[in-house]
Amino acid sequence: MNKKKLKAIHIHTDYKFVNDSYLFDGELFENEIIIFQNKEPFNGSFKHKPILLNYRIRDIKKAIKICKNSDLVVLYDLNMIKCLIALALPDKVKVAWRFFGYELYRRKIELFLSEKSFKFIQQRKKKIYYPLLKIYHYLNYKYIFDKAVKRINYMLVLSNEEYSFLKNNWENLPEFIQLPHIFFEETLSIPDTKKKGTNTPPTIVIGNSRNSYNNHLDVIELIDNNPAKSNYNFTFLFNYGPTGQYYKEVKKRVQNKPYFNLLEDFIPLEEFNEFYQNISALVINSYRQMAAANIFLALRNGVKVYLNDKNVFMQWLKNEGFIVFSFADFDKDLKDGNIQLDYETAEKNLEKLKQFSKKYTNEDFQKVIYDKIVNN
Repeated sequence: MNKKKLKAIHIHTDYKFVNDSYLFDGELFENEIIIFQNKEPFNGSFKHKPILLNYRIRDIKKAIKICKNSDLVVLYDLNMIKCLIALALPDKVKVAWRFFGYELYRRKIELFLSEKSFKFIQQRKKKIYYPLLKIYHYLNYKYIFDKAVKRINYMLVLSNEEYSFLKNNWENLPEFIQLPHIFFEETLSIPDTKKKGTNTPPTIVIGNSRNSYNNHLDVIELIDNNPAKSNYNFTFLFNYGPTGQYYKEVKKRVQNKPYFNLLEDFIPLEEFNEFYQNISALVINSYRQMAAANIFLALRNGVKVYLNDKNVFMQWLKNEGFIVFSFADFDKDLKDGNIQLDYETAEKNLEKLKQFSKKYTNEDFQKVIYDKIVNN
């Protein structure tokens, strides 16, 4: 017997994540997409025709009116507009927050920045004058954010390990629902790892963006002090994120050093997989969960992945049976020339990815949410 579809409204303000709405495609949800446009109008390809709105009071009211007639509203991150929408909805409408990370992690940055990163950020803050109006807006957002979190029913998070960590630091969070595992086809095979060994010099990717959570400064210092540094090409993914003082500091520290390369040009999605086929290692020196898509893409392509032991993502991957390496091993591996996976280990990671993707699918995820709404 076919189940009655629930009406779900998906609200986006960041164009890069609009396709995340596809996670709800299937037999259980009738989906409608609302996109609040920024200065550049949305012109992406999307199979559901979205409702395009602007940052105006009347458009926010329009979105609220649409959402009031739904069963579920999914908020993709939790900025001021989405907080206001959540607070305006009646209790009969269930609200899910697709957690991006920054919403909470930036509240306790001292936990997620290395000593070098934190010291630099704090020094810059002392030199910046914040007008009273800016401080007022921040406090107002913080108050509304906290109220919205209490109103929200479900928090969509990548793993139970991350949610447990968040819960230990922020007690009053919505009920946890795990996001589905990324999908990998059974027919996939890894690229020839021997070809990577012929790259001269081998390419090691550092970080996933310009964000300070990558703790680039520690990685740069480690590489600068390593006697084998000239044997490698260290490529920083630097085409996304803020361009403030931290960004300028990283650029300054890698300047005129031939073993460093800043990749600042946008890489189309269809070319990103090919990019990862040609690298030997990926280093994410973050203390918080981030760059999940990059990490899975690296594992899919036989890349050796280094993560910081403080990162809950590291523990999650190990719990799931993946073979990943600690940032603490990176320095020695550079000296020893051991920065590439052997074929057997690379193949094990790919097979684990295939098993992993079957373990908790989009359909499983949808059923969990559907049952919770219906049973309530």
